[in-house]
Amino acid sequence: MAFGYAQYYIVGHIALASNTIPITHNRKLKLNLYPDKEMFNWIFIYAVIICFLMPHAIAQNNTFLLSGTVTDSKNVPLPSATIRIAGSMMGTVCDREGNYHLSVTVGSYKIIFSYIGYEPVTLHITISSDTTITVHLKQTEIRMQEIVVVGEDPALSIIRDALDRKKRQQKLIQTYKARVYTKDTFGTDTALGLISEAYSDLYWQKNDSTREVVVYRRQSSNLPKEFQFALVRNFVNFYDDSIRHWGYTFISPLADSTFRYYDFILRRTFIDRQQRFFEIEVAPKTQTQPLFSGKITIADSSFALMQVTLAPNNIFHIPFFEFKKFEFSQQYSLYDDQYWFPLEYRISAEMYLNYMLLKINQPMYYNKSVICYEYIANAEIDDSIAAIPSLTMLPSAQSYDTTQWTNIKVFPLNPLESNSYSIIEEKMKRMPPLLKMLTNLNEYKPYLDMADVRYNRVEGLFLGVKTSVDLFSVARIHAAAGFGIADEQEKISLQPEITLHPPILLRFGVEFFRDITSFPLNYSAREFLTTLSALFDGEDYYNYFGRRGYAPYISAEVFPSLKTKFQFISAREYSMFKHSDFSLAFIGTKKRFRKNPPVNDGQMRSFRFTAEWKNKVQEDVFFPEPSDSWEMFVEHTSKDLGSEFQFTSVYSEVSVRIPTMGTAMLFYPYIGIAASAGYSDGEIPLQRSFALQSAVMNIAAAHSFRTVSAHEFSGDNFYAAAVEYNFRNIPLLYLDITDWSIDIILRAAAGNVWTKTAGLRSFVHSTNGTYSEYTLGLGRFADVFRFDFSYAPESSRFAVSVLGSY
Repeated sequence: MAFGYAQYYIVGHIALASNTIPITHNRKLKLNLYPDKEMFNWIFIYAVIICFLMPHAIAQNNTFLLSGTVTDSKNVPLPSATIRIAGSMMGTVCDREGNYHLSVTVGSYKIIFSYIGYEPVTLHITISSDTTITVHLKQTEIRMQEIVVVGEDPALSIIRDALDRKKRQQKLIQTYKARVYTKDTFGTDTALGLISEAYSDLYWQKNDSTREVVVYRRQSSNLPKEFQFALVRNFVNFYDDSIRHWGYTFISPLADSTFRYYDFILRRTFIDRQQRFFEIEVAPKTQTQPLFSGKITIADSSFALMQVTLAPNNIFHIPFFEFKKFEFSQQYSLYDDQYWFPLEYRISAEMYLNYMLLKINQPMYYNKSVICYEYIANAEIDDSIAAIPSLTMLPSAQSYDTTQWTNIKVFPLNPLESNSYSIIEEKMKRMPPLLKMLTNLNEYKPYLDMADVRYNRVEGLFLGVKTSVDLFSVARIHAAAGFGIADEQEKISLQPEITLHPPILLRFGVEFFRDITSFPLNYSAREFLTTLSALFDGEDYYNYFGRRGYAPYISAEVFPSLKTKFQFISAREYSMFKHSDFSLAFIGTKKRFRKNPPVNDGQMRSFRFTAEWKNKVQEDVFFPEPSDSWEMFVEHTSKDLGSEFQFTSVYSEVSVRIPTMGTAMLFYPYIGIAASAGYSDGEIPLQRSFALQSAVMNIAAAHSFRTVSAHEFSGDNFYAAAVEYNFRNIPLLYLDITDWSIDIILRAAAGNVWTKTAGLRSFVHSTNGTYSEYTLGLGRFADVFRFDFSYAPESSRFAVSVLGSY
């Protein structure tokens, strides 16, 4: 069957989509007849969902369905039996019930049904309507040959021949197109909490990434529409040197460097249909590299890889889950008598939720099936395909059309899967409103983003809203307004902006404001965290001052990762004072918030330039590592500008992570380096001071000192640097301790703050030299937390702090 293409315009490019008939794989599961247990399963499944959602055109003309069942002579289904159309690149496999579907056009076909250990059946069939055929395969006598081991294991020679054949095969294939059906399910053995299906066109070119064009999809109603669960993404092919999946990069047993990482043992040799096969055990040589264990089957005469059944080694760990089973399986088929391609691959996992030390003993099951039911080897791929992203959704995939999907004749789901769509829909309707809201947070996200709520000792509770409105294709207005309950002052901000798209992205705008802002300048704690600290810990992290005025600006994105901004600021800056002493930490005590210091009141007119760079975070991982980043600003003001101040201030900060063992693991060992510095020249007002950054509520930011209290060391000049080495759990793996996934981190930090402005010395406190501290960190407790145990020799202080584990 030739690919019939319909043209779609996607993000400015023309993408080619094909007629696609999905094929699926089913897993037999028991139906639960006990309502109480069923309700428990549903509540449990939705609890898991909350945890993780809170980290063609179809050518119907003359196309018919060939379907049926493949069994043995005793009517026992043969899962994964293959169905091939001789002389073509089309085929499929049976599901776990032995069922199959294959979409074909009108014509006569030679169809081969086969399964290792059984005599193949070849049928000549003429298709002119939907046709059902049940095939019974007769088991053949599998003759075992004696294995004589002299010197090295015979498996090593077989693997060498397989590697040589792989290299010849790779030279034959420069491109291919494939039609792929994907199905993902997640749930218990009696109820599915998630089900998602899609079928896509894959386009592959040597020395380029695979392009996946999703043509149609459907998924259970508890998945947000913008969240696509069933995707091929990184297509698994064990002929490749590396297998990237779930954030790990595994070395394949057929990688060119395989003998460095694997031991091979020939377990048996058998003859099936006059063809000899080798079953080889694969064992990893180390637990400190993502590898596989299990078995592979290789054909003798061609030394082609026929089947794999492999599991990740002990380094494989996904946060919040404990795996009892995780298995990859794949089988291959010969096309056009010269090309070996994966016919399908499957992932099956049995796992237990282990979230925040809460382990649920109810097993959960995840199953993924990817079935490639049509290939075109060395096909010409249009330039428009090479220009699209690695993942593209056609307009036809943006919404689910019941009639359309029915007409596609999807490969039949098992009863549990087919019923799950309606069951989940019904459960969503009956779900308590709060739980339903939590599982559909994305629907409420635009409204949540508008809320501007905070708490501090100056404003008390601040209630506000913020929004952005597009006026024309290039114009937008950002607006914010709110009211402080304690200081009884309204704050407003209005920012019209024009965006131009020449070779670089330019924005022109002006901000009018009457609001409150904070210092020291280099503090970077999030507003939400400081609100929690004020309400529950009695520590308001920042100092505050008011300002009113305007600031015209021009910003540019020279590259997607580099942003710059130049602005002129004209503002009256003035002191604000403490108006609230309420904190839950103060109840029953005489404690109060510290005073908010008065700043240097006056008219500020200054030029300010800022720049920010962040590297691109990897998109295809569940837990992306933090970006390497650099930021800086320069501010200059003088009396010549009509300002009551005269100074120049410069600040810069850089943070990088250097992998020490590559990025093969989801969380790889690294050396982290963070450095920052601030320099001032002139008479610096207090509101432009710097400080050594400290923890908030004993929650440490990546750049903060663990043994320093808020604002303890501040001035108009400073520098700080920290270096840490995160070994991850590699030392434990070297000691063959595989039950723990605890990271081990060593960290050293040093900083110095001093003051040249005489008027500041009564308000700030310098370090009087270099201040240093040393830390032992233990990470990935409950897959979430990292605990740092720090000591500062200059002050003889100990501190325990917590931060995010990754």
